[in-house]
Amino acid sequence: MEEINPGPINRRVLYLQRQHRSEDVWAGRNLDPLTCRSRQAYAMTRWVPHERMEPYIRRAGFYHVHRLGERFQVDWPLITALVERWRQETHTFHLTVGEVTVTLQDVGILTGLRVDGLPVTGVTHRDWRGLCQDLLGVQPPVNAIRGSSLKISWLREQFAVLPEDATEDVVQKHDRAYIIYLIGGQLLPDKSSSLVQLLCLPLLRDFDYSGSLSWVGAVLAYLYRGLCRACQRNVREICGPLCLLQLRQLKMSQFANYHQCYINLWANRLDQIVTGVPSTVPLPRDGEYFTRYRRITRRLISTPTDQPPMVFHPLGGRRLAMV
Repeated sequence: MEEINPGPINRRVLYLQRQHRSEDVWAGRNLDPLTCRSRQAYAMTRWVPHERMEPYIRRAGFYHVHRLGERFQVDWPLITALVERWRQETHTFHLTVGEVTVTLQDVGILTGLRVDGLPVTGVTHRDWRGLCQDLLGVQPPVNAIRGSSLKISWLREQFAVLPEDATEDVVQKHDRAYIIYLIGGQLLPDKSSSLVQLLCLPLLRDFDYSGSLSWVGAVLAYLYRGLCRACQRNVREICGPLCLLQLRQLKMSQFANYHQCYINLWANRLDQIVTGVPSTVPLPRDGEYFTRYRRITRRLISTPTDQPPMVFHPLGGRRLAMV
């Protein structure tokens, strides 16, 4: 029988194929779903903000994110299937119907975050305990903080319940703690299960300033990074705003010089908007795009003649799925 070529036939575009997860899948290795590191459902069921906190959550731009995660369960096999089709060379999913990706518009619609605005930047070296004292009103003990990472258990213990006689200043401090919890649990989570990052806390000093930032750009960049890391061979887990898939370092004084080319691109972003009329009809299968696409893409992920039996895989909670 003629040997099946899964592609790509021409490797000039997908030049990192040999380091891609699909190589192991084709060879019969690495068949288990990726472990999806997400604290979303846990975060939303463990911390319900007081109604007095809602106006500040809206001003900071995170109200829809606060509503998004209610009883949301990440589907591990679905995320794994998408990762196997993700290509870091093009930052797109290579599907049988062509290339698709997650855009700024997608993230903006799904999360309600601001698209156009100042970039989310900051510094990584601070007195983090002193910053917590300044913006949260409480200095965490030494055993509750590790660099810029703060224990979730301590944060929730201190701020999950708003006192009935709380002043507006206290309400604002509870809001900052809750938004950091949202960012670390849904938008920019890491692979730890017990820590949240304080890197964004300085941006919440002024809620109106926070609402003017392009959080969508930061979330999308973080999602791309998570996908690019997870699609590598021998990687077993992924973290990031995975709900966006399922629903459809900074230097200090040298930051501007080090990232000047990207800052210039952002400053001139309005000049790069495509103004053509979008096509409303399907592209022909024998047209120029699909003829080229079939030659440069990975057409098959697993061997069609040697499929493993279906088994149950956990989704990270009590739910199960047949894959």
